[in-house]
Amino acid sequence: NHRAEGTIDKDFLIELLKGDTCYYCGKKIEGKKTIDHKTPISRGGTNASDNVVLCCVHCNTQKSNRTEIEYKEWLKNENNL
Repeated sequence: NHRAEGTIDKDFLIELLKGDTCYYCGKKIEGKKTIDHKTPISRGGTNASDNVVLCCVHCNTQKSNRTEIEYKEWLKNENNL
């Protein structure tokens, strides 16, 4: 069980949740919004605001415990099938 260092700033979180575009796929989020750590907590990521993004459930689920860079590489490869 990994715990993130620090807490996510509440004001930052409120502003983030006002958005409606997925950080990863760039599409408008329809329905549930999720918060993701670009570098997962399990991989040493923190709750710092520069590591936390708004994303759709689909991307959050697909990304799993990949880093932002690993996920973007994975997406590129998936889309070239």
